[in-house]
Amino acid sequence: MYGGSRNSKSCDKNKLVRFLKDPAHRQKAAQWAKTLDIDAEKIEGFVEKLTPVVLRNDTLVKNHDYKEGEADGFDALLEAGIAPSWSIPTASRSCSAAAATRSIPSSTTSTTPT
Repeated sequence: MYGGSRNSKSCDKNKLVRFLKDPAHRQKAAQWAKTLDIDAEKIEGFVEKLTPVVLRNDTLVKNHDYKEGEADGFDALLEAGIAPSWSIPTASRSCSAAAATRSIPSSTTSTTPT
């Protein structure tokens, strides 16, 4: 579940990538990528591979805020039926922070626009 648009009804992959590629947000991009265990240069390719899904069950995730230059993780619950969400859970939809599911083993999570 990633965001970028700050609108819970619309997750904009292009807006997210533009934000993270902006030199003014280099540190946020680095933290976003770090939580996913990828290089910051691979963010665009990672985001391009995400596809829409609908959650059938409530899903416990590790979400992230961006505080004092670091990704700060916390537990969050995504309710079933949230749409659009994304097949590789990676960040909350409207706050654009990262979220890694506890039930799907994958490299996920990160931070983005606030």
